[in-house]
Amino acid sequence: MAMSASDPFAALLPAAAATMPVAWGAVRIPALPPDYAPSARELTDPDPEVRFARRTIARIGDADTRELLLIDKTAPHAGHDLMLVAPRAGATPDALDPASATRFWSCALNFVRFVSDPAVIERFGLDGGQLHLALNCDPHTRDRESVQASKQLHLHLIHWDASELAPLSAPQPALAALAPRERRQALDPATLPGARLIAERLAALPLGIPGARVVPVDPARQLAGLDPLGCTLRLPGWETLATPAFAALIARLHQCLDGLAGELLAALTGQRTPPAPWRRHRLRPVAARRAALEALDGSAASRAELAALAERLRDLDPATAARLARATPARRQQLMTLDQPSYALTLRVPARTRTTAPPLAAREIELGIQPKLFCGIGGAGLLGIDALPCVRIVRGVGTLSPAQWRQRLAFQQDFARANRDQLAVAPQTLARFHGAATGWR
Repeated sequence: MAMSASDPFAALLPAAAATMPVAWGAVRIPALPPDYAPSARELTDPDPEVRFARRTIARIGDADTRELLLIDKTAPHAGHDLMLVAPRAGATPDALDPASATRFWSCALNFVRFVSDPAVIERFGLDGGQLHLALNCDPHTRDRESVQASKQLHLHLIHWDASELAPLSAPQPALAALAPRERRQALDPATLPGARLIAERLAALPLGIPGARVVPVDPARQLAGLDPLGCTLRLPGWETLATPAFAALIARLHQCLDGLAGELLAALTGQRTPPAPWRRHRLRPVAARRAALEALDGSAASRAELAALAERLRDLDPATAARLARATPARRQQLMTLDQPSYALTLRVPARTRTTAPPLAAREIELGIQPKLFCGIGGAGLLGIDALPCVRIVRGVGTLSPAQWRQRLAFQQDFARANRDQLAVAPQTLARFHGAATGWR
């Protein structure tokens, strides 16, 4: 499926969308030193143990399972961040068995605990910063740029310091000021209609966590930065992450979203399986699409929003697809849909309750779900911060200074030790950094 190069979905947005503030490039994160850049093999090898060999800070599990890897990123989203990878699992949040999934999310909680430790805050200058966890799911898109480039389950553990976020204190442009191509990335066409339908489906889903609830979808609040873009669940604090109930909820969320994506694909194309690379299924005739969408389990409002969006989709013919294979990423993102299901899951302290207290003190956290149709930017690079509903993180601007890199390495190693000490699983193997050429060994 494709969409025209103009801005055909703009008419579907609420009037408030035009004035939505968008920080498109205000936060700029330096690259790691050139000597540490990944080789071609590290970028393309199908074996994650090869791809991440120089960047693996800790291995959690024995030599046979190597259940989880704690790795340094190829392109950081912040000066203080890491990535947790399940190298042998699939690409979706339900790919781990219950015990492994609980350990996975326990590591995430340990990161929250770590950046909330007063000694860590003082040592690494984290006071006044912000925490963000992001997991992207896009298991089937293997042609155009995806929200999940690495097709193993992985979680971004991110903490920005106050200086990195300082540019956000200045006035930011409105969505209407961006070029049409950028507007479609900043506010994916599926975000608002998808959020309503997802919230309706989750209303019937047992969340399994006392105090957890689905936030009513209010586009005006989202566009004003009061609620995250997409569908949001409120959960009772960070400690929830270490419970089997949370891991089970994440798996059920994926299964719900996967099933919904299959229903929508079948309604629009008559197909449920992903298309071949550089192809998209042909759309059904208009009348058949309308009838199928009308039969979906959802409110009249959500079905109408989806129908309006579906009417603006066009078939992606083979000749155009062949040209897009040779085109720029921006052009592909403008004209070629992602293969469903595709979404970002994010965890943060609600903007309305955030204080200067460490993140762990938050009595409530937000789990955000953003459906993705065209935007190839995941939840670690396109997110809401405070009252700004859309912040684009630009990576690779300049290079970390030697002092900044030493601090980053120390932060990562200290967290690996703290995680080992708090995580009740053995054995764990921690690496030491031996220079850019060798990396972590």
